[in-house]
Amino acid sequence: MTGQLAALVFFVLTAAVANAAPSLAERSEDYAITGRTAAELRVQMDRLGPRAEDGTIYDANTRSELSWRYTFQASLDGCRISTADIGLSVVYVMPKWADYNGGPREVRDSWDRYYGRLTIHEQGHRDVGMQVAADLERDLLDMRRRYCDELGRDAEEMARGSLKTLKDRNRAYDDRTRHGADEGAVFP
Repeated sequence: MTGQLAALVFFVLTAAVANAAPSLAERSEDYAITGRTAAELRVQMDRLGPRAEDGTIYDANTRSELSWRYTFQASLDGCRISTADIGLSVVYVMPKWADYNGGPREVRDSWDRYYGRLTIHEQGHRDVGMQVAADLERDLLDMRRRYCDELGRDAEEMARGSLKTLKDRNRAYDDRTRHGADEGAVFP
């Protein structure tokens, strides 16, 4: 009975480690905009909003970075990745209406609806990143090779490939939602 209990505890602990979720670190960076009318706020966002790689200015942006660490375990039948620690760091760049409290009620109401939907859209980018991170973790833990140096090269190639996957999936998400417009992130 003791051997069976120890095997069960080992199985549960191994499953918990193997199925650990990627870590997530989130923070926000605001850029200040001012104005009393929706038109004034729009001009400010169009001028001060974050720039994409192609130079296009958007109302908000989410930057995601993947990180990874793993360890190997060699045995007589080859090499496998025994642990994989995947992290996603997310930075939201969002507009902050500096004189919100002094704005007219109807503009604030419109802003509140817009900002809520914009936040949901940007969090969608985080969700895309977490899915890519979880896929990478799972795929790394499933890897087996005859030699550890071969496994290391293949694991690094896979991890670097996930950076492209992250970029492609975020682009597809923006295309599918028209950068959040189809989700109601439109102002005014």
